[in-house]
Amino acid sequence: MTATQWNNLFQSNGNNRARQCSWNIDSQQGWNNMIASRDNFPALSNIWNEILLNNYGDGGQMPKYIAAYF
Repeated sequence: MTATQWNNLFQSNGNNRARQCSWNIDSQQGWNNMIASRDNFPALSNIWNEILLNNYGDGGQMPKYIAAYF
């Protein structure tokens, strides 16, 4: 799904955060789309946002484009 497609779907659901789908950040494109989409909803920029990652054991198998998180 592109950022534009996601934005349109989110808006068609009345910007209802409970009815949104999440981004697949296991791909670089999904990560980039999530970042691009946030810019279209400035009123929602200060709400809680979380990223859920699989447990990658010692971290050696973590995707290379995720340098750090807290």
